[in-house]
Amino acid sequence: MIRRLRTKFIALALLSVLLVLCILVGTINVFNYRDILEESDSVLEMLADYGGNFPDGPKPGSGGPGMNGSQPGSGQSMMPGTGSPEDDDWDDKWEDFDEDDLEELFADIRERDPNHVTKETPFESRYFTVTLADDRTVQEVNTTRIASVDEETAVSYALKAADGDGENAFLDQYRYAAVEQNGSTQYLFLDCSRTLGNFRSFLRISIEVAAIAFAAVAALITFFSGLIIRPVAESYEKQRRFITDAGHEIKTPLAIINADAAVLEMEGAGGEWVDDIKLQTDRLTELTNELVYLSRMEEVRREQTQKTDFPFSEAITEIARSFESRAVIDDKDYQFTVTPALVCHGDQDAIRKLTSILLDNAFKYSEPGGRIELTASRRGRNLALSVYNTTPSIKREDTQHLFERFYRTDRSRNSETGGHGIGLSIAEAIVQSHGGRITAETDDEKSLRITALLPA
Repeated sequence: MIRRLRTKFIALALLSVLLVLCILVGTINVFNYRDILEESDSVLEMLADYGGNFPDGPKPGSGGPGMNGSQPGSGQSMMPGTGSPEDDDWDDKWEDFDEDDLEELFADIRERDPNHVTKETPFESRYFTVTLADDRTVQEVNTTRIASVDEETAVSYALKAADGDGENAFLDQYRYAAVEQNGSTQYLFLDCSRTLGNFRSFLRISIEVAAIAFAAVAALITFFSGLIIRPVAESYEKQRRFITDAGHEIKTPLAIINADAAVLEMEGAGGEWVDDIKLQTDRLTELTNELVYLSRMEEVRREQTQKTDFPFSEAITEIARSFESRAVIDDKDYQFTVTPALVCHGDQDAIRKLTSILLDNAFKYSEPGGRIELTASRRGRNLALSVYNTTPSIKREDTQHLFERFYRTDRSRNSETGGHGIGLSIAEAIVQSHGGRITAETDDEKSLRITALLPA
């Protein structure tokens, strides 16, 4: 039980840490990716506002701010050194350019998007544009601001974008936007390979760091869980030892009391009082034996005693047949079905006791004339031992507590049914000592099925 408690504690703690790390890494990278989209969309929006070019300020001798002698959508670069042939002396004139004019042009842009667009953005961005007519014929291609894309490749990207929904999206490493014009559509493609590469690198590093952190936390939790569970383990060990020691100590006076009552009965001093003494001492002796057995089974769960292969079908059939006479006396419909030639690797005496406990519980809590069925079969890699019985009433929520010590669904029936309320606790301990699991369920709250799955 302590090992299982420690395992559950470690599992829950690690699950909590893993959940927090996943949320943390996921949130950071989602915001990082969203920032990439906002930045690229801001640049595309600026390019769309200026006809597919950046606002470089008024060119000397040209007419109009924001343009360097070409109209929006002309496909000519507006950056120094990338103009038309007649503008070869533009680089020489750049030093005469008044930066106050450029600052004025960017003022409104920075006010709208101060985080993503700056005066350096035109020099950092790589992009190309393609203008398609409504009939998908190419009207203009501008690849002067990117070296890795030629006109043919640019047109192929534009045709792919034309097949899309027109919203901002990615084609490979290019973020694109579509600008409707009179009788044509201009497609703007921004190269985001650097930012996407940084995003992927950050994602990989964040996952690696989170994995290392999770491994470190797992090691620490596993190490310190022993210290955390130690008080519980010590308390449980003291409780188990007390039950075992007290059980042995109680057996002696009980045996003496029972012997004295027998002597009184032999000497003719018997009567209802002596009979009651013998009855109660027998009940107390049985309870003591059951508590000691339960404590031993829970200890076996930790120290895994040696098990042997034994004929499972024969052992179950033998115990099942021993209850046939009880079914006749109690007037109950009792049937059992056991698949032949089943072999189990375990403690044969414990499995016999398990079968006896489940059948005894079914007989005690089934109504007169009720139905009881036992089945033993193979289920996958496991052996399934199932006992079904009808009952006057059982609530679904009670099935979750049936394996608790001294739990009764109807405490008023204690003296009527006999027993001490720890039989199913012993059954659970036996199943768990074999590495199996046991469950209780009811479909109609008028019947109960307890199923034990045991490794073959």
